[in-house]
Amino acid sequence: MHIYSFSKKIAILILALFALFSTSLIFAKEPNIEDKLTVLQKEARLYRDQGLAYQRNGDLEGALSFYQKAVELDPSFAVVFNDLGVIFEAKGQTDRAEESYLRAIAIDPAYLSVYTNLALLYENKRELEKAAQFWKKRAELGSPDDSWTKNARERAEEISLILSKTPMQDLKEKEILRLTEK
Repeated sequence: MHIYSFSKKIAILILALFALFSTSLIFAKEPNIEDKLTVLQKEARLYRDQGLAYQRNGDLEGALSFYQKAVELDPSFAVVFNDLGVIFEAKGQTDRAEESYLRAIAIDPAYLSVYTNLALLYENKRELEKAAQFWKKRAELGSPDDSWTKNARERAEEISLILSKTPMQDLKEKEILRLTEK
């Protein structure tokens, strides 16, 4: 039944794509560039969804293939560059992961997940100054009631203490500030 369900989903996806393309051909003999981009962006999102399915099943190569197709169709799709970064990082290709994450930020500086991923990448590479920078940026951009914002703020503070030349003094000052705020 599982194979049938998967086959049925593929058939529906193919029919949806066919309907999407045939509708655009019927109603617009000469589509303008905006219409074309919209179709390409929709197709890119379908590829991204397929990539996610492969990634969730542990097929990194399959996911990578679909993500690359998505960015070919929509090079301004920041989410997919983040996804590519995750795949490259999982494959041990940290330089390519970093490039993908930075590209996502260049496209959409308000996309929060990529700041977290970059901070974690830099922590793993032991580049703590850069990690702290991206944790701080994640904390700045996030909603105050968001748990990831709180985690980012705390992690930036922890790294600052690690990097400090006088961590005990900094910790005491932080505690004093905390007590005076109450």
